[in-house]
Order: sequence, then structure tokens, then C-alpha cells
Amino acid sequence: MAKTLLQYMQMLDDPSRRWPAPPKREEIKAAPSAKPLPGLKLVAWDPYGPLIRIADGQVETTVPLMLRMEVALDKTLKEFNMWNSMTRKPGAPWEYLRQIYQTIVDDARLQASVKRGEVPEPNTAFLWRKVLAKLEQKSYAYDESIYGDLDELSLKIAWFFQSSLQGWEVTPDAAQALELAALPQTLAGDGQPFTLDQLSLGMIRQSASMARFKESLAQLSWQVGYRSASISFWETYVKTLKSSGLAAEEVAVVSSSLPVLAAAKTVKLRTILYAGEKLGLVATTEDLRDPAKKPDRLLTNPRQILDITS
Repeated sequence: MAKTLLQYMQMLDDPSRRWPAPPKREEIKAAPSAKPLPGLKLVAWDPYGPLIRIADGQVETTVPLMLRMEVALDKTLKEFNMWNSMTRKPGAPWEYLRQIYQTIVDDARLQASVKRGEVPEPNTAFLWRKVLAKLEQKSYAYDESIYGDLDELSLKIAWFFQSSLQGWEVTPDAAQALELAALPQTLAGDGQPFTLDQLSLGMIRQSASMARFKESLAQLSWQVGYRSASISFWETYVKTLKSSGLAAEEVAVVSSSLPVLAAAKTVKLRTILYAGEKLGLVATTEDLRDPAKKPDRLLTNPRQILDITS
């Protein structure tokens, strides 16, 4: 039987192979507001920022610095033995793969069906499945006992490329916050098909449990096709909550992005801003004073969620 994504992640998770390194931490001055929020039954975390520290603050399909793209693509080529199934052209193999990948990324953005003002969010595993379709024309072969079918392989490639492009780690104290939480926890915000397993891997690294985690109540941007600063993202999520017997007022969303929280607030979800560091934080003093955007609480450490839900 093929390895699951998490098993594959663990297979490669030797400390010596954890490169690039997680981004450096830049402190900011912020005063927490962690008084209990009464009536909560669920905490929904926007994963990147509050729980997972990642270079660039969010998962990105490409980055401007070409050296980072070169390293990530070259590592991906070698890990999955792609070069033998690629058309020989002058230049470095990674550059040819970049051209294929970039064309697919650009096409996905152009073809995305979203409302005005929404930012499209592709499924990165689907992007790599299209890359594989190009390679299949040259009889691309791989070890199915490890990687599974083409969809499973595409997901593993998407994860490998992303982890080679953007260094990451679980946010300090986030593992304990999830493990010790009195209320059920889930994810709601921007993320990819590998995000939950990425969080699981980070929890395993810290010998922490996800027993309080409710995957059935999770919603990530790749599933709806657009990012979570959109009101329609949260309108969809409230319907999911309602079908599970939860009212919007009984759920608190934690995010580093005030635009995300402002959108969540319009559908009466409770909102908590995570302002533990500069990375990923999208908030201005002016917005924090705006009653329409001001969050209900502010965290500077994920463990403060234990005070809010006590």
C-alpha cells in the first residue's frame, strides 16, 4: 500500500534535510487582550501565522526570487526523477520545468471563476497533476508502492516543492495551545491540501496530540477556490457550521490578517487577531480602531487562547 502524505512527510523529515530554515522571528509591540469569550464551542484557526510560521507569511505558488525557485524546482526534479521524461532543450533542467509550471499557474489564475474582489486560490496538487500530464507524454514512471496513483503522487510533489520553496515550523507554543485546549479546534482560512498534514507533522515533532481537532469542521481556501479575505468564504463556512449544529456566534476565528477577520465578522463569527510577530501580520492601527474591523480579542502567544476559552 502506498504511503499516506503524512507517512511520506515523516519519511523525509530528517533534521538534516529541513531546508530552507524557518523564517527569523521579528518581534512587534502589542498588548494582548485575552479575557474569556463566553458562549464559545469551537475555535477555528487560520493556519499560517497563528499555528504555522512560513516564509512569505502564506503559501505561495511562486516567489519573485529566482534562486529560491531554482533550488526548489531542482530538488523536485531530482526527488521525483522527472528529467528523463522531459523534452531535451538548451539550458538547465529546472528552468524548463519552471516554464512548464509557470504556464500552468498562469492559466489557472486566468481560468479561475471568482467574484469581483476575491483572490483565486488554486489547488497546488492539481497544478502538479497537470505538470505530470506533460511528463506522461514521455512515459514518466515512478514507484507506485511509495507514491500511489497520479493524484496521490501530485499531492506529494506539491508538498515537497512547497517545503523546498518556503521554510516553515509550528509557531512556538501553538502545539501546546492545541493539545491543552478545552474546546474543539479546527482550521478555517487559507491553506492547501497538505496543510493539515503539515500541522500534524509539526505537532509530531513536538510530541503533541491533536485529539481535540475536528477535521470535519475545517474549511481551507483550496477547497472553495478563493482566499479567506472574501465574505463569501465565511458565508460558505457558516453553512457548514449550521449543518453541524453550531451558530456563528459560538465559533471564534483566529487569524494574523485583519481583512480575513473583518470578512468573518460580517457573518457574526467571533474574531481573534494573532499579533505575535511581524511575519504574516496584516493589520493597521487605524483598522484596529474601526468598529467594523476591530477583533473581539488579540493574542500575542497562541497559548493565550486557553485564557479566552476558559
